[in-house]
Amino acid sequence: MASATPAKKMREEATCSICLNLMADPVSISCGHSYCHLCIVGFFENIRHMKPQEEKFLCPQCRAPFKTASVRPNKQLGSLIEAIKEMNCEMVCEEHGEQLHLFCEDEGQLICWRCERAPQHKGHTTALVEDVSQGYKEKLEKVVTNLRQLNDECVNLKVLMTKQINEWKDVKDTLKRSWAVKLETPEPISLELNNMYNVPELYFDVKKMLRSHQVSVTLDPDTAHRELILSEDRRQVTRGCSQDNLDTSSKRFSAFPCVLGCEGFTSGRHYFEVDVGEGTGWDLGVCIENVQRDKSMKQKPEFGFWTIRLCKKKGYIALTSLPVYLHLKEKPLVVGVLLDCEGGVVSFYNMTTGSHIFTFPKASFSDTLRPYFQVYQYSPLFLPPPDE
Repeated sequence: MASATPAKKMREEATCSICLNLMADPVSISCGHSYCHLCIVGFFENIRHMKPQEEKFLCPQCRAPFKTASVRPNKQLGSLIEAIKEMNCEMVCEEHGEQLHLFCEDEGQLICWRCERAPQHKGHTTALVEDVSQGYKEKLEKVVTNLRQLNDECVNLKVLMTKQINEWKDVKDTLKRSWAVKLETPEPISLELNNMYNVPELYFDVKKMLRSHQVSVTLDPDTAHRELILSEDRRQVTRGCSQDNLDTSSKRFSAFPCVLGCEGFTSGRHYFEVDVGEGTGWDLGVCIENVQRDKSMKQKPEFGFWTIRLCKKKGYIALTSLPVYLHLKEKPLVVGVLLDCEGGVVSFYNMTTGSHIFTFPKASFSDTLRPYFQVYQYSPLFLPPPDE
């Protein structure tokens, strides 16, 4: 077995037998052994904790007795330790005591010239450290850059998730307020005519509250897609064949069969109803006045739309940033839309049962809002006047 190198021997001699690290502020005792100053002081305190009157101690290594008065700083050993630390900073091979001036690319480690000749590195690709350091530095910088980008993405994702959680908390609070009217069990009302007219009181309460804000909404022909046919009173819209005789207007929806209401809202509370009947598909709600009307149109709140949808395959959906699927117990024949401009709230109600359907997360409306409708085949929409 090969003997230890001089550098290794020096390190062993400079190692404290108590903490097993290079000595810090080395001191010697009467037997000649040396320790870290704090280690030997701690040794005294441990003994005195068990034997308070003890004045003589035994060396941790050779068990020779000594007194605390014999403890002396070992400056020469301290200088030797500093030299060893400097040698470590200069990258000296622990096994051979030679400078680590080569890099083994197969093992990915620094080696000395004697390591290069050893069997474990035979046939490996080696190069001078100064020749390969720049290339590895550039690789490391790329890795650091990628890690920073990933960190930034994680931070942004965390901010987005926090924002969405807060928005959903607002939705939860709004839903609680909307459903508060259902906390009490409704009592049936006897109208004497016969039992088929018994209706829960709360249905009338919700309907009365909503209709106190009801406005008359009619359809704007200038915005209607070419496939939409409007009734003379502009309260009914049906999907049909394309009408080529209509003028070309920037207001008209060109990609999807949509139409806006004539009325615009900037403040206050406004409520309107849409008779969807037995239709198998529709989109309805509100949007800002200047939404996109071509193929780039995206029906989400961040693009100015607050709408819900019925489609054959997926059923009822709230078209939020991430669509929310709605599980309704009863099919609405009439849908009520409540807009609170100051509160930043758009809510939908099933007026067949007087129940709440969905409320969008609180928003800040900075532009005029108008009723919005998308019409599907065989699913006409009708806007009943307020007095019905």
